[in-house]
Amino acid sequence: MQIFLGYAREDIEHAKEVAACLKDAGYNVWRDGDLLVGGDNWDAERLAGQKAADFIIHLLSPVIDRRRSVAMREIRETLRLLEDEPFGSNLAMFMRLEDYRVPTQLTVWHYVDKFRDGWQVDLLRAVEKRVGQLALRNIAAAPPPIKDPMQEQAAEPITSKPVEISEGREGFTSRASYLKYRSKTPFWKLVNATLASRALSHHVGWEAQYAVVIDDIPPVDRDIDLWQEVAISESFREGEILSFRVYFHHYLGGAHPNHNVDSINFFGGEGGLVTIRDLLHYDDEAAKALVDLCYDRIMAVHEVDEEGTLTTREEMRAEAWQRLERFTFDRNALTFAFPPYEVLAYAYGIPECIVGWDEIEDKIAERFKPIVARIRGIR
Repeated sequence: MQIFLGYAREDIEHAKEVAACLKDAGYNVWRDGDLLVGGDNWDAERLAGQKAADFIIHLLSPVIDRRRSVAMREIRETLRLLEDEPFGSNLAMFMRLEDYRVPTQLTVWHYVDKFRDGWQVDLLRAVEKRVGQLALRNIAAAPPPIKDPMQEQAAEPITSKPVEISEGREGFTSRASYLKYRSKTPFWKLVNATLASRALSHHVGWEAQYAVVIDDIPPVDRDIDLWQEVAISESFREGEILSFRVYFHHYLGGAHPNHNVDSINFFGGEGGLVTIRDLLHYDDEAAKALVDLCYDRIMAVHEVDEEGTLTTREEMRAEAWQRLERFTFDRNALTFAFPPYEVLAYAYGIPECIVGWDEIEDKIAERFKPIVARIRGIR
C-alpha cells in the first residue's frame, strides 16, 4: 500500500506526525522530504509518486488558500485522478489541521480533523477502507475460479464483478455503477436484484430528468455540462453478511454539485435484507435514544449548538426511524450518515455518527444477536 502525502511547507511538522502514524501501521508513505535526493527532478518525481499512489492524503490549512503553492497544484492533480477512478472509490482523503471552512470544491468529501483527539484512529480507518476497496477490485479483476462439478455450490468462493452504465446526450450524462455477485443461490440473487434495482431506479428515466431540469435553466446558461451518478460499493463483507454504501452525486445547475448517501445491509440467508427498524425490533424508544446520541455527537464534532443546526432535537426524535435509515456497519461499529441539509448546512458535507455495537447491544432484536456476535468476532 503506497500512500502519497501532500501538504504546504508551513505544515511540515504536521506532515511528519501523519507520516509517522502511517509508517507505524506498516504503510509506505511518499513524502518529498523523505524520498527525494540531490539531483532529482523534484516536480517530476512528485507527480510520479502521486499518480502511482494507492491512496492520497492532503493536509488542509488556511495557508493553502492564501497563496499560489505546489500543495494546491497537488490537490488539483488529485481531483483529476479522481475523475478516472471507479464510482464510489476512496482514492483520496483530506485532513484539516485546524478548524476552518475548506474550499467548496472539497466539501463533497468527508474529511478527518487532526486537531481533534483520536485523529489517528480516524486516519487509519480511512486507509483500511481503501485497502478493502483495492482488495475487492483485485478480486473483481481476477478470472472466475475453475468450477469443480463435484464441489457443493455453497462451498464455492463468491466473487463479484463491477457493472458500469453511462448514457446521455449533449450537455447531460447519467452514470450508474454497482456490483454483481457470481452465484445462483436465492440469497445472492436477492443481493444482485437489490443492488441493481437501487442503482437503476436512479439511472433509468434520465431523459425525463433532463427535460425537467433544462426548462429551469435560462437559455444563456444552457451550455454547461449537467450530470448525475449513483455508485454502490461494499462497506463490509464477511461471508453472506454485507453492508453497502450508496452514493448519489449530481450537478443539475446552480452554485455547486449536490450529493446524498444511502445504504443497503444484509444479514445473510438467515437474516436477509435488514433495516434499522428490523435491527431495533421496531422499538420507538430505542430509536429516539439512538437519535439523541447521534445528535449530541454531531454537534460535538462540528462544535455547533442547536441554534447552528437545521433541525431541532425534537424534530429528529419525531422522525427517528427516517433519520436512522442510512447506516453501514463493520466489526466494531455502525456508522449513521445524515445527508446535507438534514442536520447541518451543505458546507459540513455528510455528517456521520459512529456508534459501537456494544453501545446498542441491549437494544438489538433477539433474533439478530447471534448474527451481530459473528460480525463482532465473538464466538
